[in-house]
Amino acid sequence: MIPDQVVCEQSPPVTGQVATVLPERRTRLLHVVAVDEEVVFVQYEYEVAGGGRYRTMEAITVREGLVRAVRVFFGGTV
Repeated sequence: MIPDQVVCEQSPPVTGQVATVLPERRTRLLHVVAVDEEVVFVQYEYEVAGGGRYRTMEAITVREGLVRAVRVFFGGTV
């Protein structure tokens, strides 16, 4: 079983291509789907400091209570 806190503590990715997500900006969790005992897909929407909203999805692998891998699939503007 994957602990709820693992999903809730994930934050949006920040790269050189996307403006920094500031704490006062809104992040909205859209979907959380457990694929199996180790993998969860998470989709969220977030606002960036430079303006605009984006959606991104992550595949998070958890083993023995620790996050072992996070694969980020960058979406696009909403």
